[in-house]
Amino acid sequence: AIYDPYTRQIHAITGTRPEQSTWFTLDAATGKRLKTTVFPFRKMDDPASDGKGRLFAPARKDGIVLVLDARTLKETARWAVGCAVSKVRYQASTHRVLGACATDTPTFFALDADTGRIVSRLPIGYGLDGFAIDEVRQRIVTSNYDGTLTVIDQDGADGFALRGTVSTHMGARMMAMDERDGRLLVVNAAFTNTAPNAKGETTKTYHPDSFVVLTYAPK
Repeated sequence: AIYDPYTRQIHAITGTRPEQSTWFTLDAATGKRLKTTVFPFRKMDDPASDGKGRLFAPARKDGIVLVLDARTLKETARWAVGCAVSKVRYQASTHRVLGACATDTPTFFALDADTGRIVSRLPIGYGLDGFAIDEVRQRIVTSNYDGTLTVIDQDGADGFALRGTVSTHMGARMMAMDERDGRLLVVNAAFTNTAPNAKGETTKTYHPDSFVVLTYAPK
């Protein structure tokens, strides 16, 4: 779910569905549900607000970013990004939409927020989950299921370069950044995966008392 300061509303999005995604819009002050909006996309993730009346909404399985009117949720544009986009953030200082894609084409990208033009694209680790923008150090970091952090340097609106890859733990994909000092907090727990069944499916079992918080300080 995300909070849109322009409308003072909260948008909560359902997970993967066979044919469509549902948004529930709440009044942030009262918690009252204002409306329900259905989109014809199987998987949508949290949108980003520019704070001026637009929402940038990723449709993961379709590889597109929708531009929505923040009050009506009507589509005003759609931009193809060429990968399974699951994370988007609006960066006011550069007027860019920064995002990342998961699945078989793990990619960081930056879009012009007016035209949807792709100004940068870089590879990241496999199994994207966390996405953090360190405005002080001008870096973007993704946390990935393959046990890595991908660190990207930013130089202005269009300058992005891979700084390096930090090893974490396999499965450590959920991350938060402490805005005060830029520390990254990544959580994980030990687990066992069963052998694949006839359908290729596995079952994951987490080990008791194995939860850890991994802390990484910027330098």
